[in-house]
Amino acid sequence: MSSYNLLNISEIISYVFLLLINQTELEYFAQSIESFRGQISNMLELYFEKRPRRNSEAYAVAYSKYYRDMIEGGALIVPGTPFGQEFDVKVKFVPLLHLTDKGKPILAEKTEFSYLSFFLYTDFYRGLIAGNIPRRCHNCGCYFLLNKGYDTCYCNNIAPGEEEKTCRKVGAHKKEAHKEGKTPACLEYDKVYNCLKTRRARGKMSVDEWNAAVALALEYKDKAERGEISDAELKAIYDKM
Repeated sequence: MSSYNLLNISEIISYVFLLLINQTELEYFAQSIESFRGQISNMLELYFEKRPRRNSEAYAVAYSKYYRDMIEGGALIVPGTPFGQEFDVKVKFVPLLHLTDKGKPILAEKTEFSYLSFFLYTDFYRGLIAGNIPRRCHNCGCYFLLNKGYDTCYCNNIAPGEEEKTCRKVGAHKKEAHKEGKTPACLEYDKVYNCLKTRRARGKMSVDEWNAAVALALEYKDKAERGEISDAELKAIYDKM
């Protein structure tokens, strides 16, 4: 076998080895991000969502309970494997030029993380210390950043099915409805019921069609109140009826 062929084989082996390394890193990347999302979403839902106050002190109490439960639960599920939130971080202090005051040097802290998930965990916990926390919007289900001392269940993005109203405005309407004893699902049901009633009165629906549509609307309302579908999904279904 010639040296040329040996060189080609060596290059191919090296290339395949690099591909395997990259594939392993990509698999870990996906797994670590999914693990982060699962852990943080469960922690927020079970330990932080029902806190009466929204500040760093309240978050410290919630995290202490979570930390204690994880230690006790881990000892039962996987003996000898202690729970911890420790991440490899490299900190450097470097001189940089000021972003707005040109020519002015500043001393900056540069932080390097081995993996993206390490950065996400670190940023999340630093946020808790500062009194900031992600919260799932009670209307659209997306996460938004809840700043220190501010307590709201709704984000400021355009609400699903709306062109101008934000989830926060829709949420204010829902709160008023709750005061009157009606759930958001009941409000949506009342709207579609009145629409169906109008169509029946104008002769656009038969008696059988009317009864079937009302029964179906009632079934979807019950599903929303049981939490099987979201309020946004219920509204989208009713809009098509």
